[in-house]
Amino acid sequence: MENRKKLQNKFIIPGEKLGVIEEFIPGSGTYEDNGAIFSTTVGCAEIDPMEKTAKVKPYTKAPAIPKEGDVVSGLVVNVQDKLAIIEIYTINDRILHLPFSAVLHIANSSPRYERLMGDICKRGDFIKAKVINVKNRIPQLTTVGRELGVIRAFCSRCGEELTPAGRTLICPACGNKEVRKISDEYYGKKVSGGGWGGWR
Repeated sequence: MENRKKLQNKFIIPGEKLGVIEEFIPGSGTYEDNGAIFSTTVGCAEIDPMEKTAKVKPYTKAPAIPKEGDVVSGLVVNVQDKLAIIEIYTINDRILHLPFSAVLHIANSSPRYERLMGDICKRGDFIKAKVINVKNRIPQLTTVGRELGVIRAFCSRCGEELTPAGRTLICPACGNKEVRKISDEYYGKKVSGGGWGGWR
């Protein structure tokens, strides 16, 4: 019952775990894998307590064209040594019907030197960033700023959602600790110490 209340109308991203087949029957916008139910789309979770179904209703608002200064959020779909590719799903909190690709370069990820993009974000993370350049075909992003960075992340080992613990993220299921450039708005909560010791 508690899980149903938490899921109802929750913003869901592709690949996010909704529950297990003992709790729900997979509905539209979901799939089942090894007894777990995952989302196939960006949208809103809908739980039917009578039918015991879990589905994800996709958002259908029209897309917008990004401009410099816009704050966006999206899913990290590819991470290389010096850059990450982000699929953008919102612009200034406006939800898009069709995502578009943007690039976060390591030089624009933090105010200090970073060697590897994997220390900033990982594939499957959900991040908040700001558009700094739209002159090229693919918008360029920055995550410099206390409110910018990873806002949701999942354990590399077991897939559970990570929770902030000081300057790191920890998995409540297996205890795995991971590093990211964490936003103050991670998981909708203030991160103690600004996530990175206040140097952002």
